[in-house]
Amino acid sequence: MHAIDQVPVPEARAGQLQPPGEEVMAFAGRVGPLLTSARAAAPPDLARDIDTLMAVFTVAVRSGTAPDFDDPTVDAAHNSFEAWVHANCGFQKVDLTAVGLHLDGAPATLAAGPTSIAVTNPAGSDQLVVVLMVRPKDQSLTAEALREVSAEQLSGSTDVAPSAAVARPGTTGGVIVDLTPGRWFLVDPVGDEGKPSAYQQGMLAEITVA
Repeated sequence: MHAIDQVPVPEARAGQLQPPGEEVMAFAGRVGPLLTSARAAAPPDLARDIDTLMAVFTVAVRSGTAPDFDDPTVDAAHNSFEAWVHANCGFQKVDLTAVGLHLDGAPATLAAGPTSIAVTNPAGSDQLVVVLMVRPKDQSLTAEALREVSAEQLSGSTDVAPSAAVARPGTTGGVIVDLTPGRWFLVDPVGDEGKPSAYQQGMLAEITVA
C-alpha cells in the first residue's frame, strides 16, 4: 500500500466528469502490478479486499474509466487495506478524528519518512472528510496565509502528497505519505462550489517534520 499511495491519482479537467482515459489507463497500469504483489503476500483476512481492488483496476486499465471509489464495496475494501497496513506494517502513525471543522489528534512534530495517517469520521457526521498532506513551496507560509489560498490554487503554492485519506460518515480512511523535513499541513479541501473549503474554515493543522 505504501507504493500504491505514491502513485498520483489522475484528475478530471475543468468541465469534465472523468479524467482523460489515457491517464486513467496509465494510473491503473501502475497500480495493478502493485496490487498483484500485495495479493501474493496478503494474509487470508485481507485477500478478499485486495481481490476487490484488483478487479476494479483491471477494468480501469482496459476501459480508461476511473475506478469508482464512491462505490461502498470499493471504498470499504480500500479502507480495510489501509487500516491493515496502519495496524501491522510498522510505519510511523498518526490517528486523527474529524470533529466539526477541526482535526483532533494532529501532532506538532513528526519524523521524516513513510507515515501512515488514519482519519476517523464519526457516525452521525453529515460531511465527507478528505485529508491531504501538503508542504508549502515557500516554507515561511503560515496557516493563516494558507487559509487564503483556494483549493484550486493549492497545488501552485504547495507540494501536494499524491494520495489522500477519504472518510465518509462512520468510517476511517487512510493514506501513507512520504514526509520530508520541513513544515507540512494537514488540510481538508472539500467544499461546495463558490464557498470556502473546509481547511479555509479551520480544518487544517501544521506539522513540523524533522
